[in-house]
Amino acid sequence: MFVSSGNKMYKFNINLKFTDVLIPILLWQILVVLTFGVALPFFILYLIKLVLNNLTVKKYSISDRLN
Repeated sequence: MFVSSGNKMYKFNINLKFTDVLIPILLWQILVVLTFGVALPFFILYLIKLVLNNLTVKKYSISDRLN
């Protein structure tokens, strides 16, 4: 995904594999069911943290993109 701001562009990359996400999500779903939904807010925080920790932002100038 590209985001532009003035004459600079930013590209966001998420470095996650399918297995890095699938197993923890299955475990969190079991935990949410066992705790009758009490674990749900913590699951949402876990997902946000997982995405932000694996997010990289690369900055490009428009002149670099045109060349």
